[in-house]
Amino acid sequence: MLSEIIEESISTSTSTEMDSETPKSLANIVNAPSTMKAAFYCHEGSSSVIKIGQVALPIALKNQVIVQVLASSVNPIDVKLRSLHISSFNRPLPKTIGCDFCGIVVDITACDDPHVNVGDITYGLIDYMFSSNGTCCEYIAVDEDHLAIAPMRKTFTYFTEAEI
Repeated sequence: MLSEIIEESISTSTSTEMDSETPKSLANIVNAPSTMKAAFYCHEGSSSVIKIGQVALPIALKNQVIVQVLASSVNPIDVKLRSLHISSFNRPLPKTIGCDFCGIVVDITACDDPHVNVGDITYGLIDYMFSSNGTCCEYIAVDEDHLAIAPMRKTFTYFTEAEI
């Protein structure tokens, strides 16, 4: 199963030629969807404000990679930010929940000198506090410095890596 996911990610990650200043996005990958499913909220409140729906694909800015999320988790910071009205942070809404992940790198074209390759299984966290991005979705754009290649073990599970 894991090898099939990796092979599919590698085979669909051929990107088109673009100007080096143009932001890269998953939409540049052949056969990529135009939207993705995500868990998000549009205003602060209890867990009842969380919705599951379609959102736009992430756009990789300079030195970011696109990762297909295999696992993510909800942490105390997610609950605090969602339930408290913190206008001083000026967080953009809607907000996708989650800040850590495990996933497969599917696009590295926005990086000048990437330390990961397409198909690498990685884990890490995103800049969650002042962004509308979260990890409870199908794809994320993440700073390359905020992820690492996951150690491979005989008992590897996506959930273990997302918890690290």
